[in-house]
Amino acid sequence: MNSTPMKLLFPFNDTGEMEGLSDAGIETFKENAYSSAARESAQNSRDAGVVFPVRVHYDLIYLRHDQLPDFDALQSAIVACEASNAKLKDLKARQFFSKALNTLALDSIPALRISDYGTKGLVGPCEPGKPFHALVKSSGVTNKGDPTSGGSFGIGKRAAFAISNLHTVFYSTVYDSGSSMVFLAQGKCTLTSHTQNSSNFRATGYFGQSGYLPIAQTNQAPDWLRREEVGTTTVSVGFDVTDGWQFRIAESLARNFVGAIQSGQLEFSIDNNSIVLNKSNIYQKLSSPELTASAAHNNAITELELAKQVYECLTSPKSDQIESWFPSIGRLKLYILLGEGLPQRVAILRNGMFVTDNLSSFGEKFSNFPSYKDFVAVIEPADDGASATMKRLENPSHNSFSSDRIVDLAERAAIKKSMESVGKWARNEIKKLAHQPPKSVSEVDELNEFFAEPGIADTLVAESSDPDPERLVFRARKPTTRPANPDYSGQGDDESDGGGAPGKNAGTGGNGGGSGSGKGVGAGGAVGESLSFEELRSMPDPSDLGGGRILLFTPNVSGKAQISIVAKGMNNDSVIGGVEFVDGEKGPVIDLVAGTRKKLRIRFKSDYAGPINITLRKHEPAGEKK
Repeated sequence: MNSTPMKLLFPFNDTGEMEGLSDAGIETFKENAYSSAARESAQNSRDAGVVFPVRVHYDLIYLRHDQLPDFDALQSAIVACEASNAKLKDLKARQFFSKALNTLALDSIPALRISDYGTKGLVGPCEPGKPFHALVKSSGVTNKGDPTSGGSFGIGKRAAFAISNLHTVFYSTVYDSGSSMVFLAQGKCTLTSHTQNSSNFRATGYFGQSGYLPIAQTNQAPDWLRREEVGTTTVSVGFDVTDGWQFRIAESLARNFVGAIQSGQLEFSIDNNSIVLNKSNIYQKLSSPELTASAAHNNAITELELAKQVYECLTSPKSDQIESWFPSIGRLKLYILLGEGLPQRVAILRNGMFVTDNLSSFGEKFSNFPSYKDFVAVIEPADDGASATMKRLENPSHNSFSSDRIVDLAERAAIKKSMESVGKWARNEIKKLAHQPPKSVSEVDELNEFFAEPGIADTLVAESSDPDPERLVFRARKPTTRPANPDYSGQGDDESDGGGAPGKNAGTGGNGGGSGSGKGVGAGGAVGESLSFEELRSMPDPSDLGGGRILLFTPNVSGKAQISIVAKGMNNDSVIGGVEFVDGEKGPVIDLVAGTRKKLRIRFKSDYAGPINITLRKHEPAGEKK
């Protein structure tokens, strides 16, 4: 049994003010509480680092009643809170205190102990302006002594309470005062205002010495709270244990701190070294079945995949690295990696921690990358000034940036302007490497009946002088004349049902099978060499309920040609017989004008609904000598 002078004391509530259970800071972290507690604690340890890599341990321990300081006082306070809240008929409070009492009834109470090493600890003494006081006895206050550190709202400390069924957390630290190593330890519980023995008490109580002060002797602390090495320990008593808790914490750490782990800033040990995350194994851990299953449980599979891609971007010799300086912000670094299957996303890190994948508040969502190669990009500060500014722009959950948090209006406007420039700079650099300009002009026959100009050939084109595919201008295409080029092999459009080079499909005697330049007898004459064409499209004829087709293509030569309609098969193509030409065409002999879009309406005498191609061969009048 530990002998400790740590006593639980609640300040008197002389004003009669009611304090409920819904602490805004704790509620912020209740959703995905494991992930939040892991993320906040790891960020705090990284920010306090002096020897890298900083090591952070997450261990489950169990405490008997006699190992928990002033156990009876804690139990009495929770009973009093339950009685006080019963009058308010607050369902949430009733359920919380019922669960808290059940937790205290356990023979061994679970607790999560988070200890860091390689940090400077929580510098004291416990007085305003010192980090220990800011952590234990302040609300909405942060004092880390480092403008580049992660926390800027002072509410991250509440994450440790969110994973406690008792809303009870203990702290201990060893720090270097300059003349000696100093130990401090204190506990805190956040319940509700309550009445005991006819006295009214506030919601928050402290474990420590009289005067609500921490203890300063290692031997006065329970064994599980003691430290000898510089650093900080946080213990969430009444830890809400669920199956796979260790993997859920590991997944959050690996995903959120992949940059810090990869760069050697952080190492993690979870569940008494059963899981270790470090520079040498982080990529393999990100792909492990256990972390993948935990990510699926938290609906974070996409984020886990992004973490792996961020690792690749930061480590691949194929990544491009660009730096640029921005007024009011500082110097930023941009990594860009191209590769098939990459998600076309941008990750923004600070101090190695993933924050967000967009700058929406500054007009850049980093979405919509049409005609871009697959890529992943990473933006991170390249100097302390940029890190400090980006810290000031973060929201309390550390997952977005906004200049609205800057109080000074002139400074806010300057930072907003620079952050808008950051978004444009990053997109422009990505565009230089990943953008694939589309064709400037392409046929869009399907829109002709809606947009074609009267009296002009019914062909519509989409064109743009700007290589940005988001800016398109549609106009009707005027007839053009193009000289014949017998050496050109025409090609159908990839988007049509049919396609391919007619020269390759043309066969002897016009049977469409195989290749060659043979001659055969056509309708009223002979057929000669293959004729090339471009951009074949085949579509259903909306005016023909009998299943007719509309064919459109652009010939490269002028003159008469014999057309064959070819059924495309997996192994062999074959000419379709009994094709009827509608709208006055006398097919199979048709007239062509080079460069002018040709439109044919056809109907099959026998049912056929599959893909088609065409072949064109030069038609020569009967009796002409060749």
